[in-house]
Amino acid sequence: MIFLRHSFFVLTLLLASLLLSAPARADLIPRTITIDGVFTDWNGTGGTYDPAGDILTNTNQFSTDCQSGTACERDGNLSPSGRDFRRFAFTWDSNNIYFYVLRWQASSNITDWWFYMDTSGDNKMNTGERVMRVNWKGNGDTDVSLYTYTEVNAGGDSLTGTSGLADGYKMPGTISNQTALYSGHGGSGLEMESYVPWTSLGASGPLNMRFHIASSNGVNLPGSVIDNMEGPGANQLFPSDIQVEKTASTGTAAAGTAFSYTVTVRNLGYNTISNIVISDVLPADVVYVSHSASTGSYTDSNANAIPDRWAVGSVAAQSSATLTVNVRAANVTSPVVDTNTATLVSYTGLNQYTTNDSASVNVTINPGPLLSAIKTASSATVNPGQTLRYTVYVSNTGYDVATAVVAIDNPSNFTAFRLDTFGAGQHVRFTQGTPSSTLTLGTVQYSNDGGSTFVYTPVSGAGGAPAGHDGSVTHIRMPMTGSMAGNGGNFWVEYDVIVR
Repeated sequence: MIFLRHSFFVLTLLLASLLLSAPARADLIPRTITIDGVFTDWNGTGGTYDPAGDILTNTNQFSTDCQSGTACERDGNLSPSGRDFRRFAFTWDSNNIYFYVLRWQASSNITDWWFYMDTSGDNKMNTGERVMRVNWKGNGDTDVSLYTYTEVNAGGDSLTGTSGLADGYKMPGTISNQTALYSGHGGSGLEMESYVPWTSLGASGPLNMRFHIASSNGVNLPGSVIDNMEGPGANQLFPSDIQVEKTASTGTAAAGTAFSYTVTVRNLGYNTISNIVISDVLPADVVYVSHSASTGSYTDSNANAIPDRWAVGSVAAQSSATLTVNVRAANVTSPVVDTNTATLVSYTGLNQYTTNDSASVNVTINPGPLLSAIKTASSATVNPGQTLRYTVYVSNTGYDVATAVVAIDNPSNFTAFRLDTFGAGQHVRFTQGTPSSTLTLGTVQYSNDGGSTFVYTPVSGAGGAPAGHDGSVTHIRMPMTGSMAGNGGNFWVEYDVIVR
């Protein structure tokens, strides 16, 4: 009888981690802007400026407004038209937030641009929040001030009208307590740029601020307001967003192979989001081994002893948390594509984009090696004293390669093992079959105690055998190095015995 031992830790191609999720919106471009009336740093074309992208056309970082007199202009006809919004954009760095305004025409008009700063992010202007005024003169110089807003409605004034749009809608509250920020050259002609420090808004850095944009012909708000416009990201400067990502350490895994999944939860906004819970149910063709989480706990929610629910907890602004789940590919009879999906289940806070709340990764599970053996003898009938050759043929009919193959055979008790059959010290012969494999026979080991140990050295005449034979050998262990091809890879080993 022949016993075959092989390892399922096969050679597979390790692919780069597969990231199958992406932000629901174009990435916003942060940049330090020089307020000098030159606008090449907004579109990245200036010689010394960052050429990473055009802020003025970057999705969710700019907005446009219809021209006065057209059907889509909700404020109607404006007079003078130099206060007619055409394009707005913003960017930021760790110290300031920067604004860009383009008007339709009448480049010599003096006007006031107003930015209502909803720093709490609740889509309302509350008493005490700030309003920024940029007084833009015909020569391009600007005077920038901050005011304190006073709400009209208890609980705050909505940033949008009953239609849900800011265009054409005037903020109802009033302003007071003017504080001058700076004066300088903010542009000329149709374009203007300005900034406000985060510290002037009571913040140490960027935050998920909402806003409303308006222009006026004076400071008697809201009565002097002439034009209003929608803003990028539905009036959200930095949209609050939880993004779920899913990767795998490999794209293919043979049965028995260990690999891992990684779930990453990112807070793309500037406010902490708490009580985050992720569902992560493992596919049927993998076996859970262990896990590690940077924060929170990964537990079993359906009493099947397999973890499937990650209670992440809180993730701070611009931060992330990760969960790594170590698994082993189960045995399959044919290649199977397993999809593992991680999904945001619940949270406390604001999550404005839901299309990136789930992410999946595919791993193809391949059948492992499947070894079979056939043992034949050179003759069906023999008499005592005759020599018999045994051949053990081993094939891999499985899908994947086999490595660390070990064959163990035990000759009949009625035979004695023949020495030096294939040359001095060569008692066993190994032959590689096709398709091509890289298996080679290692050091053959022998047992004289029924296979309990393999430390015996065959000796001529041992066990009462004739010269050139050993009657004490009970088992032969043949370890292989290299790999054995799948889908038909094969080899055979031969040795002689004498019948007693």
